[in-house]
Amino acid sequence: GEYTVKVKVENPNYEDRLGEGTVTITKKAAVITVDNKTKVYGETDPTFTGTIAGLVGENDLGTVAYSRTNASENNAGIYTGVIDAACTTNSNYTVTVNKGDFEITKATGAELQITNYEGIYNGEAHSIIITNIIEGDTVKYSTDGGVNWSTTNPVYTNPGEYTIKIKVENLNYEDRFGEGIVTITRRSSGRGVPKPHQPILERVVVIVNGQEHNAGIETKTTENGKLTVTIVVDNHIIESKIDEAVKNNPSGIENVIQVSVTDTDSQTAKVELTGDIVKKLEENTFDIIVKQNHVEYIIPAEEIAIYNVAEALKVDEKDLKDIRIEVKITNIDEDVIAKYIEVLNANGAELIYPPVGFEIAAKTTKPDGSTKETAINKFSIYVERVIEIPQEVDPIRITTGIVFNPDGTYSHVPTTVYEKDGKLYAKINSLTNSTYSIIWNLITVKSVEGHWSKKTVNDMASKLIIYNPETFEPDMAITREDFAEYIVRALGLYRKGDELHNKFTDISNTGASTLAILIANEYGIVNGYPDGTLKPSQQITREEAMAMLQRAMQITNLTGSNEDRYLNYTDFNEVSSWAENCVKEALSAHVFNGTSETIISPKSNLTYAETAQSIKNLLVHSNLISTK
Repeated sequence: GEYTVKVKVENPNYEDRLGEGTVTITKKAAVITVDNKTKVYGETDPTFTGTIAGLVGENDLGTVAYSRTNASENNAGIYTGVIDAACTTNSNYTVTVNKGDFEITKATGAELQITNYEGIYNGEAHSIIITNIIEGDTVKYSTDGGVNWSTTNPVYTNPGEYTIKIKVENLNYEDRFGEGIVTITRRSSGRGVPKPHQPILERVVVIVNGQEHNAGIETKTTENGKLTVTIVVDNHIIESKIDEAVKNNPSGIENVIQVSVTDTDSQTAKVELTGDIVKKLEENTFDIIVKQNHVEYIIPAEEIAIYNVAEALKVDEKDLKDIRIEVKITNIDEDVIAKYIEVLNANGAELIYPPVGFEIAAKTTKPDGSTKETAINKFSIYVERVIEIPQEVDPIRITTGIVFNPDGTYSHVPTTVYEKDGKLYAKINSLTNSTYSIIWNLITVKSVEGHWSKKTVNDMASKLIIYNPETFEPDMAITREDFAEYIVRALGLYRKGDELHNKFTDISNTGASTLAILIANEYGIVNGYPDGTLKPSQQITREEAMAMLQRAMQITNLTGSNEDRYLNYTDFNEVSSWAENCVKEALSAHVFNGTSETIISPKSNLTYAETAQSIKNLLVHSNLISTK
């Protein structure tokens, strides 16, 4: 700045003398020179730096922040003057910034995976297949040793050996080169045994949050006369697409990766992902959807529990990429279906949709070349299978979904039926993997004719929850073993063939209700008494029933919305202290009702009809069955 100074000189012998002067201080020039930087495509940006010249005090401009002005640009290339610097304004300096250049160099892509063709002349056209093409690749082929190139994959029909050179160009990757061979041998006039055909490979679409990506490789193989279609999700492509989807959906709500198998001829459809991709999906709360024909399998990625899988396979957590997760949908053999139909018809039921098998397997290849695998059969929440019902099926004739047991018998699985876009769907909800189907099963319980519970009891019996309709007495007090069995069947937990530990001293290993009781104990629904007994034939009190229902609510993830409802009951003070919280939660969720609007009768026995109603309430409020 410029400063004016007035001066006065005083002396006793002289007159005062006055004067004026000026002090001028100009701004000092400071120069920030930003360093040029480079990175390889796909890597994170380096730390940007620079040098500062011309400062009097080293902190006069504060902390200088360096950044890239084109941060959204990540394609390979040289970008001039895009690294800038920002500093604290200081009136003593004129600051000049010499911006830096930024270069993104091409990455080295994976070695080309080329599938040659070898077969006997059959009059059809054949070509090579490249199975690891990534988004943005331009594939060029040369049939003259690299002199001329074309983007058309050459095909050959006549016998001969044909060599094709391959060049793959990509804006962000160094050119990749390879070579493939098509070999067509002459057909023998004799009865020689031809070589088997190579698997058929095709590119398929994988959808991430609604965006389609050419990220799957489909292979069709035939074993024992049965066709299997396998889609392997390409890690190199899909990993970045997951990151993009997460960035665009920070809430994490409804993150979905979907693979639709368009093939309609294969008996088995299999989708394969590696463990590291499953981990990324799990961390970002993705659902994995596999769809074939009219069947959709929806698995929350976290239910695969990839770290537990790694432990079971003895694979280090840093090597999750070595684990293959296979999600499989299988159409059951016709001869097996015929046996199922025979069993169903013998029980008065009718098959509405043919049985479909659902499996998840985790596999890894050991150093000796052998395969180690483990099945993922149980989940912590209900996993959905959605089946589109044929148009000719009357919605009234859809009773429930069922699971087939190893011995050919079947059990109820919670199922909702809904309409969407003019089509009818059944959603089967299960905590396990197995073979499922849809049936019509109309049962009328004679003892409830004219009873208030008629509609509910007939519904629960038709759904195979009330397993004893012939002896059902609505107003009789229900036993502890029957209550446990009804709940187990209602939740779709009833499975024959499971090996379970019997800790109860008064439960026979061969009893009629033993399986249901032990399953109920495994899932924490029944615990028994301190003396090690269950007292199965003892009548259950209403507060004991509410305790078991509240534990079932934990399995269905049902919470109440009316926390103060228990205050409506004048006899709530009669509830045992150990049962208070359970009673409150069962009432809050409207799973359980009082004997009147003001009386809950906690010490009274529960009837069979009341049991049927409370279990139906549990399923409906948990959105596991339809409300009809």
